[in-house]
Amino acid sequence: MISRAEAERRGYTVLDQGPEIEWEEKVVGANGPSPRTVRVPKGIDPALSTARVPIGCAA
Repeated sequence: MISRAEAERRGYTVLDQGPEIEWEEKVVGANGPSPRTVRVPKGIDPALSTARVPIGCAA
């Protein structure tokens, strides 16, 4: 992470607040024994909420 001053020196526009997040509800586990509804940012796959790192790989 860099400071605001460094970002501005590099020519980036620094905002005080990030963009508004649009949320949507999706059903996960629909074919399993315990389907549930989760709230995720629009366009994000709910599977990304869990980190899956293969055994032997660096995180």
